Amino acid sequence: MEPLRVLIADDEPKIRKGMKNAVDWAALGMEVAAEAEDGEIALEKALALRPDLLLVDICMPFLSGLDLIGRLRDALPDSLVIVVTGHDEFTYAQQAVRLSVFDYILKPILRDQLQGVLRRAGEALAAARRKSEYLCWAERQLHKNMLFIRERFLNEWADGRLLDAEIGEQLSFFGLDVSVSTGMLLIKVSQAATAERERQLQLIAVQNIAEELLAPHGAIVFRDGKDHIIAVVSLPPAPVWHTLAETVAAAAEKNLALAVHAIQAVVDGGYSGVPGAYRALLLEIAREEHWTPIVALCKGYIDTHYASETLSLHDAASALGVSPAYLSRLMRQELGASFIDYLIRVRIDKATALLQNPLIKICDVAKMVGYNSQHYFSTAFKKRMGVSPAEYRREGK
Repeated sequence: MEPLRVLIADDEPKIRKGMKNAVDWAALGMEVAAEAEDGEIALEKALALRPDLLLVDICMPFLSGLDLIGRLRDALPDSLVIVVTGHDEFTYAQQAVRLSVFDYILKPILRDQLQGVLRRAGEALAAARRKSEYLCWAERQLHKNMLFIRERFLNEWADGRLLDAEIGEQLSFFGLDVSVSTGMLLIKVSQAATAERERQLQLIAVQNIAEELLAPHGAIVFRDGKDHIIAVVSLPPAPVWHTLAETVAAAAEKNLALAVHAIQAVVDGGYSGVPGAYRALLLEIAREEHWTPIVALCKGYIDTHYASETLSLHDAASALGVSPAYLSRLMRQELGASFIDYLIRVRIDKATALLQNPLIKICDVAKMVGYNSQHYFSTAFKKRMGVSPAEYRREGK
């Protein structure tokens, strides 16, 4: 360990020499790195050498010991100062104590007194150095494990294991901002590789795509313990929001040739509502994973062709190569809705996004989602949403 560096500042050469020769500096783990005969020289050398310990005479020419201590307080916050003073300067010594000096020594200086003060100063500096080294080590460990700690916090947040105060503190610590109007996406690689290394690479690639696409919405993206990719986002305008999960899934499938399933939900209550939204999405994706391939294909067919005014159960059944009765029965069993009920749900959900744009007339919205009659569209809309399209637009829902 390097010896502690000491600066002796006193205008009397005899005092400086006496202090320098009075103790075995090496035995104390110290070395006299510099001497100064006045306050200005002491200030210059202290700023250049940054000593660990300063022995400072109060009465020095050009710059007093007290002024020197005051100037060095901010420049050398970790250095300790021992004041050297005479009996008739004791009032000044008391003032120096108020400047947070370590201790003071009265002249004439006694060897044992000087050695005792220096030993205590050395112990204090060694303790401070150990503390500093520990804090540096802790900071390095924190930086090294920051991603892991962040991921653990996000999972505890989603699982509902944290109080609101804890969530707020940790969001602030990690520099994460959660909007009052928040949404959540849950993304799953449906056909992941069986080899663990390849599967992890696939998940990282999908997560990177999600982070890139969702970055404009202030996304917080992480993985849960079930290898779902979770994204908490600030709600964008409705037309963007309603297609956000589809956009992420399509980009992953296009760029990675992976089957990716993505669903989304609005989060009620800001960051407090995240656990509830997460649980709801887990239930939804678990339910959807139990769909038969026919139902999944039919759902996709409706999601693609909903704008066709003539779309019917027979059209979907023909496209899938099954009978209409069989398809209808499967949909009721697995979706809890008939073909027409699910079609209406999709059409109205798409319409709510289009109604956010005041430049699109309601009659045009109706046509864009598969209704040739605005009256029929309004009736279906009110039945599902509780208000007419005009009221929905006016209320800015």
